[in-house]
Amino acid sequence: MSNSQVFHKITPTKFGTLAHVINESRIISQKPRITYHQGLVILELPHRIHEDRQYINVSLHMNFPLDSADSTSSVTPDLSLITMPTKHGGKSADYIVSAVVKYTFSHDKDILMEKLRAAITACPQIMLSITIVIQEEQEYAQPKPGSEAWSTFSHMDCLQAHTFLMYSEPEAMASVPTKNSPESTNESYEEQFELHPPMVAMHHWCNITSVTFHVWIKDDDKPIVIDGDGMARGTIYPTIDIDEVTSLINDGFPKARDSIIAYSKMVSAPSKVTLAGNDPVSIPINWEDYQGILAP
Repeated sequence: MSNSQVFHKITPTKFGTLAHVINESRIISQKPRITYHQGLVILELPHRIHEDRQYINVSLHMNFPLDSADSTSSVTPDLSLITMPTKHGGKSADYIVSAVVKYTFSHDKDILMEKLRAAITACPQIMLSITIVIQEEQEYAQPKPGSEAWSTFSHMDCLQAHTFLMYSEPEAMASVPTKNSPESTNESYEEQFELHPPMVAMHHWCNITSVTFHVWIKDDDKPIVIDGDGMARGTIYPTIDIDEVTSLINDGFPKARDSIIAYSKMVSAPSKVTLAGNDPVSIPINWEDYQGILAP
């Protein structure tokens, strides 16, 4: 049985009530972790391995630098699943990296692959590697000096997305039917979804043509080999064709879990952690939600 439950179409008000009840309740002995995003609520019961924080700490880190033992490789993935001993962890040990996520939008795919190879060299124990390649119709062209966009933004600090889009041209922001919109149906969702480059201050800022996922998982005792398009490749735009990626990710998470269990034994975690290896690893992925996030 999965440790998580997913609920859709939850309003912010309902979520606030739910979070308050869970956080303030003295009856619930094992309080779930709550994730809320765009009407989606994920309730996840703590895993057995989460209960052994006096020995290990399992965290998802952003921009955590990974350095090889011989100092020949160093790279900073966008996301890293890292396990390290706490100060009460018994034996001294370095951290391990079980999974990494890297995406490219500001540089080309070849550079991305070199960064992934550096990550595997630095941490050959990585069990799961996911890359996201976002491609535009043409290379980024910044606003020309003297243009309206240049005059509007050149003197400003970095803006949040919602503030930036306040300067958009309403007629240029084409509406994008979503799964829950009246004119959209589940069957026609992929055909209806179309991105239009936002025009902000009379400048087209990006024109996304594809979003592609590449996935690798570790095989036996050999490090991942970053080569070609990956062991699985799939897209979420312009169409959702992602079954192979989903399947390989679901194969990779148990491997990541097993690496955490093995590490916990090394730092003298209690024997009950081995029971976590019998628990299924299930993470719900709604690719239509991810596709919808692309729209401004």
